[in-house]
Amino acid sequence: MSFNVVLNSTNYFSQVNGIHEQQYAIDWSFMPDGEYDMTFSFHSASPAGPNFINAVELPDLTVFNSYKAADKITANNSHVIGTIRLFWNAKILTAQTITTTCRASPSDNPPIRCSKPKANVFAVRLLGDDLTIQTGPVGHYTLILHFEKVKCCSHT
Repeated sequence: MSFNVVLNSTNYFSQVNGIHEQQYAIDWSFMPDGEYDMTFSFHSASPAGPNFINAVELPDLTVFNSYKAADKITANNSHVIGTIRLFWNAKILTAQTITTTCRASPSDNPPIRCSKPKANVFAVRLLGDDLTIQTGPVGHYTLILHFEKVKCCSHT
């Protein structure tokens, strides 16, 4: 059993930090309780530079298999769902111009094991190279979250 949730940056619930941190609203009751393997795809419109998006974070998601390392010996959950790649698009109009987009396909990052989201309003953060909220120019984006129900071996 699987579900897709499609997010478009022009249709959001609220903005916390411009397009770089937006909240979206959804009624999750269509999904049964349990654990899911989540993958995602992402595409941004131009412009996407010079400080392009490096990663996407869902801070309200309960994650079971993603941890962050830092300057102290601890094991903290990471809410980064994966990285984004920068693409250069050469276009020839009256003069040669180059535009950029940021993209990720489901096969670019490993699945994230998570529980069914509980909060009906949740945030999406676009992160830069230092994994803080990106502040440079970003084109509008589409983010598709794909949830695949886990059949066995649950954490819950």
